[in-house]
Amino acid sequence: MTMSNNSKNVIGKKVFFLYPHSIIHDELFNTIIENEYEAYILKNYKKAALLLSRYNNSILYINIDTELKEAEWIEYVKVLKSASATKDVQIGIMTFYENKELEEKYLLEIGVSCGFIKLKLGLEDCKKIILKTLEASEAKGRRKFIRVFCENKFIASFNIKVNNGIFTGSIIDISSVGMACSFDDDKKIKIEEGTTLNDIQLRLKGILCKAMGKIAVVRKSEPLVYVIMFDIEKMKHERDKIHNFIRIMLQEYIEKELLTL
Repeated sequence: MTMSNNSKNVIGKKVFFLYPHSIIHDELFNTIIENEYEAYILKNYKKAALLLSRYNNSILYINIDTELKEAEWIEYVKVLKSASATKDVQIGIMTFYENKELEEKYLLEIGVSCGFIKLKLGLEDCKKIILKTLEASEAKGRRKFIRVFCENKFIASFNIKVNNGIFTGSIIDISSVGMACSFDDDKKIKIEEGTTLNDIQLRLKGILCKAMGKIAVVRKSEPLVYVIMFDIEKMKHERDKIHNFIRIMLQEYIEKELLTL
């Protein structure tokens, strides 16, 4: 998950929410993932600072209504912005309370760049503000879709009906628009590039998802790796399941990394 400096503009920025309000934790967070931003939830401000030093090209939204006192949050943000390891992190503030003086302190004095978001505006307005901020921050980089890697077939597998047979395999990585995969019995099946597949069943952490698509690329490796592009117009509802799987996998990745800090 670590990125090199040369790849930052390619793969985009991680978006962290520290102690998110329930409005963020639920529908808004899902909306952010569905809009193909790589988002995570953090619940430890000390470890968050350590993590941000690894991902200093990231964006951090802080819920200042919990955990620390007002003055402590101000100091926390000041330290993040002044420390060499985290000074490039873009920060946004989130709160349910109206406080013009505090808003000006964060925006004008401290200089947070991702806004002072008042959640009392309502869910739809908050969505628009955050998505607009993420777009302006070029958080997606050059990639348009989030892709997650699957460690083994117990996490993500598939079966395909093709050539009058049913063939199973493992998903190597997946996004909402396609996947890379390999078959369990690679020698018994050969599918050419351009082949349309109308009956694909995905098993993503136990959740079944029906898909259809086309073989875009066959990588000549051992075993062969097939890149399948989904027919997204015909599987709009199923994409919600894929996005949910992506959200779960992203959070699991970051939780594992937090254990090392």
